[in-house]
Amino acid sequence: MERFIEKVSINKDGCWIWQAFKEPKFGYGRFKLNGKNEAAHRASWVIHNGPIPSGLLVCHKCDIPSCVNPDHLFLGTHKDNSRDRDIKGRGGPKFGFLESNIGFKVTDDMIEKINKDQRSKTVIAREYGVSRSTVLRIKTGQQRKLVLRSF
Repeated sequence: MERFIEKVSINKDGCWIWQAFKEPKFGYGRFKLNGKNEAAHRASWVIHNGPIPSGLLVCHKCDIPSCVNPDHLFLGTHKDNSRDRDIKGRGGPKFGFLESNIGFKVTDDMIEKINKDQRSKTVIAREYGVSRSTVLRIKTGQQRKLVLRSF
């Protein structure tokens, strides 16, 4: 526990930010627990709550990958984690999230503005947080309106 806590800095939002090694691509901390190299947030869960049941992920309520505060973590399936991300609006092209997934809505207003926009599809896509292919489908009339489904 001491070795774990000494690698943490608490921010103003109550996140325990991991200060040791972090994966460069996604920012998750790493910690050696019981001889095994583990994601720091998973190690935090084990240290504070016990074993992680098979098939479950340790998810972040705060959406900060380097946060290891056990109060900011919860157990869930991959589907639970994806749903949580979508509800919070964390999806989008830069996250590899497709507009057709649950939780994304192309509004009539967006369609109208995109159709009038004369800039490149790439520029429009970045501005509206959609893929270039979605812009093309809107401009050619192929994009159907996606309705935000309730969970």
